[in-house]
Amino acid sequence: MGKRQGNSNWGKPQPAVAESVPPTSFEQIVGQLRLRPTQYLNSQTLKDWVQKNMHRKYVPLDLLDAWKLEADVE
Repeated sequence: MGKRQGNSNWGKPQPAVAESVPPTSFEQIVGQLRLRPTQYLNSQTLKDWVQKNMHRKYVPLDLLDAWKLEADVE
C-alpha cells in the first residue's frame, strides 16, 4: 500500500487562534499619556488630542458626549 495523499486534517476543527488587532489611535494616545479610563475626562492633553482628531480617528462616543463634542457621523 502506498503513501496516502490529501489533507490529514480534513474534517478536524481548526484551533482557536486569537487574531492580534492593532490598537486604535485613541488607545495609543491613552497609553502614551498613561491614563486610566477614570482619568480621561480630567486630562486636558487628551481633550486637545480629541478635538484635533475626532473627525478622523476613533474616539469613544461617551467621551465625546461627556465633553459635549459632536463628531461627524457617517
